[in-house]
Amino acid sequence: MTLAATVALLLGLRGIGALYRRARNGIAAWVGAREEGIRKRTAAVVSGPHIQMVMNGLVDVARALLVFLLFFVYFRVVLARFPWTFPIARDLDQMLLGPLTNMGRSLVAALPGLVFIGVVLVIAHYVIRFLRFLAMEIEAGHIEIPGFYTEWAKPTYNIVRVLVAFFAIVVCYPYIPGSQTEAFKGVSIFIGVLLSLGSTSAVSNLVAGFVLTYMRGYRVGDMIQVEGDRGMVVEMTLLATRIQTPKNEVITIPNATVIGSRITNYSRMAKDPGVILHATVTVGYDAPWRQVHAMLLQAADRTEGIKKDPAPFVLQTGLEQVQVSYEINAYTDQAHRMLRVYSELRQNILDAFNEYGVQIMTPFYEGDKAAPIVVPKEKWYAAPAKEPGSSAATDPELLEK
Repeated sequence: MTLAATVALLLGLRGIGALYRRARNGIAAWVGAREEGIRKRTAAVVSGPHIQMVMNGLVDVARALLVFLLFFVYFRVVLARFPWTFPIARDLDQMLLGPLTNMGRSLVAALPGLVFIGVVLVIAHYVIRFLRFLAMEIEAGHIEIPGFYTEWAKPTYNIVRVLVAFFAIVVCYPYIPGSQTEAFKGVSIFIGVLLSLGSTSAVSNLVAGFVLTYMRGYRVGDMIQVEGDRGMVVEMTLLATRIQTPKNEVITIPNATVIGSRITNYSRMAKDPGVILHATVTVGYDAPWRQVHAMLLQAADRTEGIKKDPAPFVLQTGLEQVQVSYEINAYTDQAHRMLRVYSELRQNILDAFNEYGVQIMTPFYEGDKAAPIVVPKEKWYAAPAKEPGSSAATDPELLEK
């Protein structure tokens, strides 16, 4: 009897394996023949591989149940053949089928609660889908709400989505099987303590992200400066802000740090009237201030990226002991090119002062010179900045260096 049962077990396992392979191949062929139709009927929401994965999972479950049933019958028959193992065979039904029977009874008793949970989850799912559609329409500008900015649509949707999900969990909690047991309550308290202890910084960053969103301090694409880090905002999340610096570095700044710092937004007023770029020079009292004003305005006029309207203007910011401080202020609408515009403006200031023979006394002034320290226009040679025809300018090795 044991030998016959063993042979029957092996044949049964072989037959289950053959049926399993045949079922999977049949599913693959069936899905492959109908994949295009499935995609069209479900509007590309459900694809053929998804259906195949679900059906293969059902086949795996069926194979596991058949194998379990086959081994159960095998051990029940074999153990009952010998006097020493007969008590085990007698109690095998209770040991294996008893828990399953209790689980089945509990499942039947919990069916009304599970149905209620399913209804609540379905309602919450479609409410979230409707909110997502509404947020996308507002973000695209198809729906306009007075006083509600388009960049608020996505974060507001995320907030409301979390609230809807939390409300659904609260409503479903009493109907979860085993939710009233002490073990379930203990696990819930343990998870709550872990979250409260481990998410302090995350919660602060999350709250800061909401505040920054509705404060509208900056948006994606703006040129900002936070704690000495200047760059263009490339991503805004509820936990952190990422900026790309002019050195092509991406810096991630936690939102709690951002909200506790001073934020300078160069792009907010870049279009109208523009961001004011300024540069300060100090010149001796022997230079007529009207000429200095004219040279600074000429340097601004030569700079690409400086707006003509509003016109640049000059301020005299100080009358020092041996020098006068002048500040050129010019508008630009190219906040993302601020460093380049600044560099070109300073270059043109140097050219204008050298062209008219006026010495800039910044940053140090040591004493009067026989001649002002300027570079005349006829000496404005290209690199390596040597007079044409000199040995330094014609030496190939020096030129290469």
